[in-house]
Amino acid sequence: MKPEVREARKPRPRGWRWLLVTVVLVGTVFLVRGFAVDVFLVVEQSMWPGFRGEEDRILVQRLAQKPRRWQIWLYESDEGSGLPLVKRVVGMEDEFIDLRAGDLYVGKSPDQMQRLIRPPDVVDDLLVPLFPTPAGEGGSDRFNVLSGSVRGDSTALTLSGNVVAHLKSSLSELVRENIYDDHLGNEGGYQAGSQVVPDIRVDLRIDAIQGGGQLQIWHDLRGHGERRAVCIGAGGLSLRVGDFDGSRITPLAWDGAFPVALRMETIDGRFRVVRLGGDMRPQRVLLEQRRETGVHGGYSRVRLVLDAGVVRLSSVRVARDVYWAWPLRRAGAGAYHVGDGYFFLGDNAPVSDDSRKSGPVPRGRLVGRAWRIVWPSHRSRALP
Repeated sequence: MKPEVREARKPRPRGWRWLLVTVVLVGTVFLVRGFAVDVFLVVEQSMWPGFRGEEDRILVQRLAQKPRRWQIWLYESDEGSGLPLVKRVVGMEDEFIDLRAGDLYVGKSPDQMQRLIRPPDVVDDLLVPLFPTPAGEGGSDRFNVLSGSVRGDSTALTLSGNVVAHLKSSLSELVRENIYDDHLGNEGGYQAGSQVVPDIRVDLRIDAIQGGGQLQIWHDLRGHGERRAVCIGAGGLSLRVGDFDGSRITPLAWDGAFPVALRMETIDGRFRVVRLGGDMRPQRVLLEQRRETGVHGGYSRVRLVLDAGVVRLSSVRVARDVYWAWPLRRAGAGAYHVGDGYFFLGDNAPVSDDSRKSGPVPRGRLVGRAWRIVWPSHRSRALP
């Protein structure tokens, strides 16, 4: 396996800003090494988008307690390269684990497997932003997903008349309405995915709807035979399940005031509609239903539909969930017994060499827990 992190070297001097960075980083290393903490530079993309290769420096706690599920740890490669790998802990000692339609199942025996419900901070860490923009190949009424050099955190849209805005989930000019596990390769370039991802999140703020129109935010799963839409505007706020003919409608609480921020997501077998606050953080769950997406067999597609009038949207953010899958040589083999050690997966599953290939990692090869991103400063944060 290629090493994925190395001990961080101080940056080359480039004026007073880099001098300050050097002083802070070097000072941090000498200060925290007394507490068995080191700074490492991430050099690969196997933990993208949380970590970005050749950019992120992370604090690693060498004397951490034994691993807990969902934590990010460094461990020595079984090939003895001398430089560690960085992955996420998903399987504990003596557990059985399985990967089904992108989700993780665990149990004490193969006939007692349950899908894991991840903590909210872990879900946030694993979601892959799709970076929509109104200026796509298909025109101003269609989403597109652009490369890292031009993407932003969110976008604003104004739709008018009778329009449909599709989501194209790619990281280059490749046009797709479907949501696949498109990703970055270890060299940083776009790679088209092969797995249809059914679990998504859509956040948006509706600033105004004029002209008596209704905005519908659809998530279609072909193969599963299910379509769901959050509808807002004339007639209030509601959830529509199924096609327009014979669909089931569930009213949702809303006072009719704009702006209003909403989240529609299908995560870990749960479909939720959530009211967001002014900071776009969850404020109130309006509806939660079980939604089994593991039997889908076609596409996963997000669309915005406006039947009339004008709608102004801001803070539009679309993301897909991580999609973990077994290698082809093991697909369909059933639950895997971890035995001694810990089972690690990379968040950027298609390019990650992890326990799916090399097996569990014994405790003696653990280096330490990734504790915090310390550079670049605008993305500095504690890790789950």
